[in-house]
Amino acid sequence: MKKFEFRLQKVLDFRAAMEEMAKDAYLDARNKRIEAEALITAIEDRRREILEGTGNSLAERQSTDDLMIRLDDEKRSQMTIISVLRSEEDSFNSEWIKAKQDREALEKLREKAQVDYDLEISRSEQKELDEWSVTRRLA
Repeated sequence: MKKFEFRLQKVLDFRAAMEEMAKDAYLDARNKRIEAEALITAIEDRRREILEGTGNSLAERQSTDDLMIRLDDEKRSQMTIISVLRSEEDSFNSEWIKAKQDREALEKLREKAQVDYDLEISRSEQKELDEWSVTRRLA
């Protein structure tokens, strides 16, 4: 008997590769978002450090105020970047889920084809045994 061969195996392999690529793209987008959020945390930490070390002179307070304004601007721009990165991450996640569903659909077809093949092999073997037993009785 010939061994089982899934006729859509190349398509299944392609879809598995596409799923892996979609997963990698999602994970990269997620890492970029996490790094951007870490920058916000660093900005907030820097802000706290500056507020704790504020001097009493007018010049020091003015430079601290200017620095706080700059840090607030950086934080706002970083929040905008994070919102863009979140939407990209959601998009890549959707693509990954779709690619995973496509691969799983082909996996189910492969499993069904394997079951059908095994059933056909079993029937064929049973048929041969039946024929052998009939010819044996006649002899």
